[in-house]
Amino acid sequence: DLQTSGYWLSIRNGTDESGFDIALGTSDGGTTAASSNDTVPSGSATKPFTAVAVMRLIERGVVGLDDAIAPHVDPFLKTNNGTTLESLWGPPIRNVTVRMLLNMRSGMEDYNDQVINKLTLQYPKWDISPYDYLALNSKAWMCPPGNCSSYNSINFMLLLMLVARHTLPQLNSDWASLDQLSSTFPDSVLGNYHHTQFY
Repeated sequence: DLQTSGYWLSIRNGTDESGFDIALGTSDGGTTAASSNDTVPSGSATKPFTAVAVMRLIERGVVGLDDAIAPHVDPFLKTNNGTTLESLWGPPIRNVTVRMLLNMRSGMEDYNDQVINKLTLQYPKWDISPYDYLALNSKAWMCPPGNCSSYNSINFMLLLMLVARHTLPQLNSDWASLDQLSSTFPDSVLGNYHHTQFY
């Protein structure tokens, strides 16, 4: 069983940087004390950032809310992973739209959390990439696109690939070079989030 071993909390005043940090428990599953300087994966807490970045692209007219996802993601995915959405999920993916992904109504099955948790504990230094998550996904459909709703992190990985496709300088740019912070926040407030990092 995966058990939570550490807890981190940071509260800051965006104006003068006053505030506090606290870390409890361990950072490695049992032996190293948690520190407020640890890098903590935020997992699903990044979904709102991704949604805002997508909505900014929609606002600029780069992407349509009811656009099919494949034409936006396939050039990026083909260049960086040698695959396309249809080669992974088959013809039903043609009917999946940006709106369906945002609303968790794509119909795709999510990756297996138990497998990911086991791999994370077994290989703690492995930075599981979005391509790894796609490879570990079952590629099964729960229902035809748009016909059911289910919490699904794969939806947001595809949306982040859409953001990467339209914000990175080149299709073959390294995934790590995606500046999700700048893609999410307007320049006028970006300075308030200098403690936030995406890896």
